[in-house]
Amino acid sequence: MTKASYKELFKKQLNKAQLPEGVDANVGIFMDYSKRGIGYNGYDAGLMAYMYFNPKNLIGKVIIINTDTDFDKEVRPTLDKIWEVLGEYETKLN
Repeated sequence: MTKASYKELFKKQLNKAQLPEGVDANVGIFMDYSKRGIGYNGYDAGLMAYMYFNPKNLIGKVIIINTDTDFDKEVRPTLDKIWEVLGEYETKLN
């Protein structure tokens, strides 16, 4: 990967005019810039992944699970709870 392609990968791709009013988030190529931090989330059949890095405290959080929300309505609330607990642990580490 060249320096230019690395910069392009992490560059915020949307300008202010493309974002809804009041939204403080953005996206790069495969990247999410949001209140979670800088990272990635996505899914495919039978797999979900959340990987975020907090640039302020240098702590990252990763969740990879072998299921998705298409087949079980409890997956999303459970995933949200796990993320919340990881956030509590992140606060203790900081």
